[in-house]
Amino acid sequence: AKIPSLFPTFSADFEQLAWFDTNVSTPTDQRFKHFVNHPKFNDFDTLQYGQGYQVYCKNPAGVTLTLKGKLPTKQASTTLLPGWHLLPAVTLEPKPVSWLTQGLDTADVRQFDAASQTLQPATELKPGEAYFINIRTASLFAPSLPRDPTTRFVYDGDGGRVKQTTSAGTTR
Repeated sequence: AKIPSLFPTFSADFEQLAWFDTNVSTPTDQRFKHFVNHPKFNDFDTLQYGQGYQVYCKNPAGVTLTLKGKLPTKQASTTLLPGWHLLPAVTLEPKPVSWLTQGLDTADVRQFDAASQTLQPATELKPGEAYFINIRTASLFAPSLPRDPTTRFVYDGDGGRVKQTTSAGTTR
């Protein structure tokens, strides 16, 4: 999704979006990628599923973002090198931290606490948040695909609902 369509008041509410490129072939001084809402200086202009972003909000009241779109159907993966990484909690409901770190050799998992403006130990993953994860040895990050949040209804010829199907199952 193009950032200007997701952040229509970007210039008023935000300074920049940033992410860290872990590709070993990327020069160290070019690893942070930025979007500042100026084509000459932007390193990217779309958000990618499974990528963690730092959002620099300058609106003192904060901003609530609602993102809409299609959920991915193919699992993505990336190799994380030793050091700190910002990973998204690609979940639609709260989960234990171990759900995100399964298969990763982690030393620490932190979340940003807006009230204290500090990184605190993460105790639970929350939808729409990202987490700072310290990787000890190279690890493969392959986030699970989120469940399908779609609810489908089947109606009979008289307009009565016959069946409801959700990710949790089918009811009559």
